Amino acid sequence: MKRHVVSKHDSRALIAEIEKSTGLHLDVPHSAQVEVVEPDEESKFVTVDGRYVFVDQGGSFLPFVGSKALTDLLPSVRIDDGAVKYILKGADVMRPGIVGSTNGGRRAGWSWSGTTQRAARWP
Repeated sequence: MKRHVVSKHDSRALIAEIEKSTGLHLDVPHSAQVEVVEPDEESKFVTVDGRYVFVDQGGSFLPFVGSKALTDLLPSVRIDDGAVKYILKGADVMRPGIVGSTNGGRRAGWSWSGTTQRAARWP
């Protein structure tokens, strides 16, 4: 397993590339430390400021949902308690079951389609 810290100059470029790839704005200082961990030759994890973790997929970055600070930046919906058992069994999320969402569901990557809200491709 390889592990290395990226230089400050390269870290700013890597953070900008991550923000462009994911469409997220990372609130990190200019002195943020960026660390790259390569458990094997095909996998690469990028940690930004010890809070945000991304998986490098050959130039495009995917947020690692195990990172609590990062999941707070992603859009989400809150559903009614009565709808949970049906959704766990594979049902679609229908509009009456949605109690609230971040940014009113108007963020890029989310689209309203009739009475069903479906997650479109993340930006």
